[in-house]
Amino acid sequence: MMDKNLDKLESRLEQLIQLCHQLKSENASLRDNLAASRREQARLYKKNKDAADQVRTIVRKLKPMTKS
Repeated sequence: MMDKNLDKLESRLEQLIQLCHQLKSENASLRDNLAASRREQARLYKKNKDAADQVRTIVRKLKPMTKS
């Protein structure tokens, strides 16, 4: 009976260890994805800011032309 319980416990511990490794791997993958998403967000923010600056520059140049 005790051997059976020890076998169950050993099996359960092996499952938990495997789950721990799986979760650790998933966590690393999610961290990588998050870092990539943050880099992409920063790139898009800069691209949007640059575009807005270009539009403001064009509007500033056009304003004197429309007053004539």
